[in-house]
Amino acid sequence: MFKKIAATFGAIKHSINDDKFMQEELMTQADYDFIHFVSEHQKSYGTVAEFNFRKAQFATAQAEINELNAENGTATFGHNFMSDWTHEEYKKLLGYKGTKKSNEVMEFDATKLAASENWVTKGAVTAVKNQGQCGSCWAFSTTGSVEGADQIAGGDLTPLSEQQLMDCSKAEGNQGCNGGLMDNAFKYVKKTPLETESEYPYTHKDGRTCKAKGSGVGHISGFMDVTSDSVEAM
Repeated sequence: MFKKIAATFGAIKHSINDDKFMQEELMTQADYDFIHFVSEHQKSYGTVAEFNFRKAQFATAQAEINELNAENGTATFGHNFMSDWTHEEYKKLLGYKGTKKSNEVMEFDATKLAASENWVTKGAVTAVKNQGQCGSCWAFSTTGSVEGADQIAGGDLTPLSEQQLMDCSKAEGNQGCNGGLMDNAFKYVKKTPLETESEYPYTHKDGRTCKAKGSGVGHISGFMDVTSDSVEAM
């Protein structure tokens, strides 16, 4: 860790004019913020050019965060490990594969619902997970839905296996890190319950063979889509 930080400080020094560095002797707040980011997420850059490029991406992310925090009083935005990525790198994580053929759509009546509900404080949401550099968002959406539904129905809140969906739901049309669809994953779960995350851990990459034992704990009896672009249905 200390070697990484020392190398990063060296990159900062050599990435600006030496005379200017000797005159000012101090880094800017933006420099300190980036150093903190590098340390927190254990980043490592091989060249000064790469360091400067990633620092510029971080600065762009910081500007977007400042703008969002200035206009939205209901949420607070901040950095994560992707703050030095380009938009193209980030898009590789977006593995949702939509389809024109819709599942049965439920016409939802929201008139009798409470004005708000916090499912985190009610214990229906597992801890934040990290899909890594893999387009498996569809699998995480599926496990999150099943985890919450099980708890709300009176069961335990149990982290379920995304890797099982990655490895085993290809016959339903999913493509692992290359993307998938929650409806396809739900079709698989109707037939084969999901094992726990500890039993079938996530590897951040496609598996070649399905290792499901068929004795999981994550069940569903059915699923429906909600009306597209409907705030009430959501």
